[in-house]
Amino acid sequence: RAWEIFARSNPVEELRFRARPVLEGVHSAVQQFTSLAVPQFDDDQVLFIERYTRFGDAKIRATQGGRMDLFDNSNGIIFLAHAPFDVLERVFSKPMVSQTDGKTYDPDAVQEQIEFARRMGYARISNGMVRENVAYAVPLMGADGRVVAAISVVGHVEECDDDVILTVLAASGNQLSHGDKPLILPRFPRHGRA
Repeated sequence: RAWEIFARSNPVEELRFRARPVLEGVHSAVQQFTSLAVPQFDDDQVLFIERYTRFGDAKIRATQGGRMDLFDNSNGIIFLAHAPFDVLERVFSKPMVSQTDGKTYDPDAVQEQIEFARRMGYARISNGMVRENVAYAVPLMGADGRVVAAISVVGHVEECDDDVILTVLAASGNQLSHGDKPLILPRFPRHGRA
């Protein structure tokens, strides 16, 4: 009964349920780490709610149910590209020290990544948290035009083909963003607390 109550009241379950077949398709097509994440703007974080890891040799730092900063991963860059001004102001007003790897990120480089994502509609990060990896992400948009989630692919740079991955991600993001039923951003208590 506790599981039933949790499954019915969990704000991410509908999003995960709807995205899962698409994510499985992405994972199968590109054969690299694939994830679904949602923004946690109140905490300046990314929350990973689904991941597939069967293929590829990339070293992955993201964990299902885990969090990362908005500035140190491709999902976060997508979220910052669509974030409200107050979130951007807060993120850029303090040192960008990653809670995941302890590395300090260059605000100018992060700004360039955000501008690229706004211009191109996707994020692509090489030589990021793991130097041998390349990371991509596309936004999932709600009916109101706000970002709801992001799908990302991360792989060892030598195993990734930009054209294939970006084509698959663009089609998948479009499919979920423009489906029959609009996507809704799950609401979470601040800092993950009830």
